[in-house]
Order: sequence, then structure tokens, then C-alpha cells
Amino acid sequence: MASVALAIEQAASQKVEESLWWESHEALFLELDKYASCGAGSAFSDAGILRHVAADAAKSLTQKLIGNHSWFLNTILHFRPPCEKSRSALNLARVAIGNHTLDIQDFMKNLAIQLSAQLVLDEVQSYILVSNFFGSDASALSYTNETLMQKIAMKYYLERQCLLKCTRLILLFQMAEESDAYIGRAILEELEKLVKHGLEDKILAVLKRLLAVEQPSHLDPGLISLWAEETAVEQSLVLDILFLLYYEPICPCSFHKWKEIFVMFEEEIFYGTSLRKLALTSEAEKCICHVKHQAILVIIEALDLDKLLMMVFNELPFSQGEHAFTLDELQQIDSMIAGISSADVSEYMPLLLGWASFVCLVSCLPSTEGHLLLEIDHTIYMRQAYGNGVFDFLLDMLHGERFKESDALIGGYKSIAKALVAAFLAAYDVASQIDSTVFDNLVEIFYAIYCGQESLCTEFWDRESAIDGPVRSLIFLLRDCFPYKLIALAQLLACLSEGPWAAECVYDFLYRMVEITSLYEHSKQSSVCIGQVVQIALPLQVPGAPGLLIPAGTRGHILQLIDDSFSLVHWECEHSGIVVILVRMLDQSLKDFESKEVHANLNLICSILSSNKMLARLLLELDCSVVTVGARSNGLMEKSLRVDVLNIICLIMNILLERFGNTEAVVLCMKILSVFSLCCPGQVMLKLNGTSLFQSESDGGSLIENFSKMMIDSERASSCYLVVVAVLDLCMVLVDKGVRSDSLNMMVTHFIGNLLVNHVNWKYTQKYERWQVATKVLQLMSVVLNSYQVSMELKARVLEMLLVDAAIH
Repeated sequence: MASVALAIEQAASQKVEESLWWESHEALFLELDKYASCGAGSAFSDAGILRHVAADAAKSLTQKLIGNHSWFLNTILHFRPPCEKSRSALNLARVAIGNHTLDIQDFMKNLAIQLSAQLVLDEVQSYILVSNFFGSDASALSYTNETLMQKIAMKYYLERQCLLKCTRLILLFQMAEESDAYIGRAILEELEKLVKHGLEDKILAVLKRLLAVEQPSHLDPGLISLWAEETAVEQSLVLDILFLLYYEPICPCSFHKWKEIFVMFEEEIFYGTSLRKLALTSEAEKCICHVKHQAILVIIEALDLDKLLMMVFNELPFSQGEHAFTLDELQQIDSMIAGISSADVSEYMPLLLGWASFVCLVSCLPSTEGHLLLEIDHTIYMRQAYGNGVFDFLLDMLHGERFKESDALIGGYKSIAKALVAAFLAAYDVASQIDSTVFDNLVEIFYAIYCGQESLCTEFWDRESAIDGPVRSLIFLLRDCFPYKLIALAQLLACLSEGPWAAECVYDFLYRMVEITSLYEHSKQSSVCIGQVVQIALPLQVPGAPGLLIPAGTRGHILQLIDDSFSLVHWECEHSGIVVILVRMLDQSLKDFESKEVHANLNLICSILSSNKMLARLLLELDCSVVTVGARSNGLMEKSLRVDVLNIICLIMNILLERFGNTEAVVLCMKILSVFSLCCPGQVMLKLNGTSLFQSESDGGSLIENFSKMMIDSERASSCYLVVVAVLDLCMVLVDKGVRSDSLNMMVTHFIGNLLVNHVNWKYTQKYERWQVATKVLQLMSVVLNSYQVSMELKARVLEMLLVDAAIH
């Protein structure tokens, strides 16, 4: 009887390929992301029993890494197309897939077959998808058939993308500074195996398939937009993986691979029509634009400009620089690049810029090896790139939504852009064009590259980083003509202050004594030339800084002739850069409250303090520092001049408030004051009571009127509430630090009693801004009620409002 039952069971089931089985990649990605980002042990470091649990979880994840190796390697190639054998297998009661079995239910089978045709997915894998969906969504049976199809399709694309993200995360792990040791070893071992087993070829095969995409013939009209958007996202994820393969030295790009990639991108991305078929929604168009940016950065990355810059720095011949390409191969690359046009494809402009710089730098290396490249006229490529607006293209790319993120991957892409522009600086003379638009464009590009990237800023201030050498030369060039090009210098230093150590380096750079450069008027009879030495008979004021002097008898040499009467002179007279900036900033705000220089300098100070709040004390004590005391005793500063940073910021803010000036500058002032409040809240409140923001008259009502008139009303007109949020943050710090002031109490009660109710009726440019304002008001309320330093009077007012005020209930 047993043998009969077994025979019946075997007849009712069918075996299929074991490789068809798959489990949720979403769950695996979330688990991998948790450990890769913070380390397994960090969450369980306080108790031995929890550390044991963490060790068990780490071992479990390691086993999953081993078990999913084939999926990480082949990624979405493991999802098979429909197959007659799989379709017929679903007609039986049970399907055996290796050690796994599926009990087939008619409802899910019919749904799986429909989805198989829609998603171009193997029927058995489609059944697993449907089964997993019903197991994870308790309300699935209540959906209409159309909704069910859409949700399962979304689940499928999510699973595909999580699989790609798993492989991307394994590659990203090599860039992590620290992580759990056990997991770290397991992930790095998996990475080595992936590279050894041909991940590069597999990813190129996946990318080729995705780029040659065709809309599935049986796709439901309601799923077409979803298919287009998700396919574009998958293309972007695969390009991320390819980028990371070449970014770190685990898999150098050979010439043959570079050629394959160049041709593929040319045919499918830049000149092909496949991507246009996906541009069905605004989200898909944004993703396609990012895909094009990724593609050109991958091509530039494979040229390895970093290694070339190292050769230039170390003065090595090309043959000793261990570059992946030979000189013969570089000639072949030149013949390929010669056939492209940035007029037809704007994305080629950075490649032309990079190749022109590459050829120029190779031809400048020691030895005569590069004689073959000397025949190439790199200026042709440069003129084509510059003539078609390469710097504008780079700025548009770096200002894109995706490049505003601060994760390690975007830092990698920005690092390639940095190497590109650094190579241009090293190859061509930009120092002589300090007053040109090229120079201004470079400053903007570097600002976009370094902004928000702590790792890139750390590399910059590391003097051993040869890649940043050309950029450092740009900074020192601006310092040599200080304060003539102060706006550009302030912008660059602001973006280079990301992170505590980088901010400390920026402050140290500014604090040091620097020789002054200024415009100097010659007598009409005198004949002058560049490099000529001049000497002044009477003291000169440091440009735009009343009270700071260049003493009589000071010598200087001419840097540049402006016209027949004026030249730019570099004086042998040193002042502290930060002192000059602060004095100029106050003077400029009195003359022109919309001054770009004032905004740039405020942004610089705010960036430094945001990254390293410990520097606030140094700024507040600047007036009695060595450089200031020494300047007064040496006659470089008038004895009556006081460098009171707190007073300067409050005066500038007051000018801006009274004249309805730049709201962004007002926000920067308030952010600076919030940091100052952490170390001297009483002094900050004392200064604020003298400003238009907190100053109240005897009637007690003008404070609220001033606030509404100066900030809320003007910001409501633009539907942007940056100042309101900044004032909330400032009040929060002052209250939390125990500051007791009638004007502060009035402001706090106004926020809680008025804004909490009325902000819901305001118009907002972005939806999140409403919740940002609401969150800040609630946080302020929490600080008032929970802090032991807050006066009982203020607590009583707030409690009374919350319990009695009918408008709040």
C-alpha cells in the first residue's frame, strides 16, 4: 500500500530546476544593510547575552551570503523567462524545486500564469512571487484583480532592485571605514569570490540586456508606466555596480573592456533609442538623465585620471605608473574619441575635457615614451568641450537631485568629477585667468563637488593626497591675492569644512597671517609693469576693512595691471584672514545689505561652526587673541577697533531684518547665534534684546508685530519658512540653556500659542515644510515643559495655553 501511495504522490508532482527557487531579496538586503552600515556588534555592545545573540545573527547572515552567492553574481539574470516545462509543472498538485516543494493552489496558479506573461517571468518563479506576496500581505484577498496585479508587479520589481542593491552594498562595503569584524571578513570574502567568478562580465551582460529593453508584448496598459520607471531604476543600479567595480582597485578596467563599454554606451545610451522608450513619466525621465550621467562618469573613471595625476606628482614615466592602458591602446582610444561630437551628445563634453587633459599630462611626463601622443592635438578636444559649455554641463549634473545626496556612492561619483577638473587644472594654466568666467565656473564646480562630502574634504586637507594638489593650488592662488577674490575663497573654504577636522583646518587656514593684496593707484606720469616693486609713503587701509592698516613704508610687487591708473599689488604686510573677513563683512553690510560677499562670508562661518561647534569659543575670544593684540601693538589695527564676533553677527542680522534683506543671510546669522548660545547663552540673549527681532516697546505688543511683519508675512508671500524654523531653533537652545528673558518668553508663547494653530493654514512650496514647522514648535514645547532650567512662569504660561486655550483643542 505504501508503494502505491508513493507512486500516486510522484505522479501528482514534478521536479523542476533547483535554480528556479528564490527567497525574498528584500529581507536579505535589509539585514545586510543593517550590518554593513553600523556593524553587528554596535547594537549589542552593552550586555554579554546580547553580544551572543549578535554573534549568532552574524553567523546566520554569513551563511546567507554563502547561500546567495550565485544570485549576487548573476543578479537579475537568475530570473528566467517563461518556460513550457514550468507552465506544465503548475498543472500538477505539487512542484519539487530541489529541497523545496510547492503545493499548487488553482487561484494562485492562474494569477501566476497571468503575471508570467506580463512580467516575462518563469511560471514557477512567478508562482513563488505570488505565494510570497500572499504570505506577507494579510489583506491580499480583498484586492480587486487589477489592484492585485499592480501590487504583485511592484513587489517583483522591488525584489529585483533589492537583489541588485545587495550586490551594490557588497561592493560599497570596501569603502566603509569601520564595521563589525566578523561580518566584514565574510562580506569581503564574498566580494573576492564575486570578482574571481566573473562579476564584471556578468554585470556587463545584465546591463546590455537592460539597455536593449523592449516593452513586454502582453503588458497590461496599467503597468506600462511602472515598467518604464522600474527598468530605468534597474539600469541605474547596474551602472552603480559597474562604477564600484572600477572605483576601487579590485577590478581594473582593461582596454578591451573600456572599448566594449564605450561602444555599448554609444549605441544604446547616447545615440540609441531604447532609453527614449522608457521616458513615459517625469520620474522615468529623471532617472534616464541620471543614467546618462553615470555612463559618462564610468567611462571617465576607467581612464584612471587619479593614477595619471600621481605620475605627474611623482614625476614618473608613463611606463612606471602602472596604468591599465599602454601607449598604443591610448592611441586607439584617441581614434574612437575623435569620432564623437559633444554638439550632438552633450554628455560627451566631460569625456572630451578629460581626454584633452589626459593627453596633455601624458605628453608632459618624463622620458620620451609619450612621443606617440605628442602628435595628438589635445587642444581640439578642449576647444570643442569648452565651446559647447562643458562647465555648465558639469554644474547642471552636480546640482541634480541625485548628486545632492551625501552617501558614499555619490561621494565616489563626485570624486571622479573632482579628478576630472583637477586634471584640467594640472594640464592648463588657469592662474593667469583669475578674473575670467572659467575661474568662477571652477569655483562653483568645486563647491558642488565638496559640499556635504566629509571624506572628500578630509582627503583635501591631507597633504599627502596628490590628487587634490591642483585644487589646493587654486586655494593658495586665491589666498595670495587675498582679499581681492574673497567671495570665491569663502565659497571654496565653506564647502571644504565638512566634518570636525576639516572645519578645524579651515579655521586654522583663516586664522593664520596672510599678506594683503589690493588695488593701488599710480601717478599718471609713472611707468609700471608686472613684478615691479612699489612702496607707499602713507598708510593704506586694508580694502573694505576700516581700522585695519597697511603701514607707511610697506613694499609690494605688482601682480596684475588693471588699467593705465590701477594695478593689483601684493603687499609685504600680514593680517589674520578671519579678522579681515569679519571687519569687511560688517562694513559691507552697512553699505549694501544684499552684498554677495556678506552672504558668502556668513555661509563660511556657519559651515565651520556647524561642522565643529568647539570652534565657537575661539571665534568669541578672537578680540583678545594673539593676532588681534599683536596687530594693535604693531600699528596694523586701530586701537579703538574691536573684533566682537557676537556683536558683528547681531548687527548684520539687525540690518537685514530692518531692511527686509536676504532671508538666507538672516537664517545663517541665526544658525551662527544658535551655536554661540551653546557656550554663552546669556551674552547672546543680551545682544539679541538690542535687535529688531526681540526688541519690544512699552505696550508689549510690538514684539509680535515686528516678528510677524519682518518674517512670517514676508515668508508667507514666498511660501518658504526658513527664518521661522531658524528662530524656533534659536529659541529652543536659549530656553534649554536656562536663559530667562521677558522678550524670549513672549516669543516662545507666541510660537506655541499662535504658530501651532495657524501654521496649518499657510501655503508651502514643499509638503515636508509644514511638518518641519510643526515638529519644531512641538520640540520647543517639549523643551519648555521638560527642562529643569526653564522658569516656572514660562512653564505655567505654556501649560495654561495647552489646557485652557480653545484654539488649540
